[in-house]
Amino acid sequence: MKLKKLESYQDYYDAQNGRSGMKASQINLELIMNIFNLESEDKDINILDIGCRDATAVDFLHNKGFKNTYGFDIGERAKETWYNTYDKAFVDNYLTVSDVHEGIPYNKEFQLILSSHVIEHLFDAPKAIEHMYNHLTSGGFLFTQVPIQPEERFLNAKPHYYMFDSVDDYISLFDETKFKVVHKEEGFKAANPEATLILQKL
Repeated sequence: MKLKKLESYQDYYDAQNGRSGMKASQINLELIMNIFNLESEDKDINILDIGCRDATAVDFLHNKGFKNTYGFDIGERAKETWYNTYDKAFVDNYLTVSDVHEGIPYNKEFQLILSSHVIEHLFDAPKAIEHMYNHLTSGGFLFTQVPIQPEERFLNAKPHYYMFDSVDDYISLFDETKFKVVHKEEGFKAANPEATLILQKL
């Protein structure tokens, strides 16, 4: 695992606010439905998507009946995308702009937290992970994905602060006294290697 030095918060904010035009979430939603057996799950559970981008996952889960699904992303550009896509009431009630370094912007505990292609963009991942841990219910799950990338690509990727060379390298970021690994895999998505990790709060 390697970490770049944060030069300034504004550089971090600008990179995250503008990345890929707030394109669709990279979460494999069918995988989420299958792994967590959500078709038969209590629809009243709380779900959070951190770094929700255009809120595709939040909208998908709402349409599946999970009306307590929330999301947030950094930067006003995300908000512009939401208001151009969804009803105002949906955005106002279930989506907000926030930086995970500063905490989780909902006074709730969640049975499931989703974090796809977020952690590699952070400059203080342990701090953000602690916020996630504190907002999981006992026995709750964290579903997270990051790219596996060579050093040359990492050094040239301005919005990436963390580099992981394997799923086990990524696991080393999490405190084993707080999380139990229940699923891990490495694979290719759109020709790029990716680590998928599911952890359960102890």
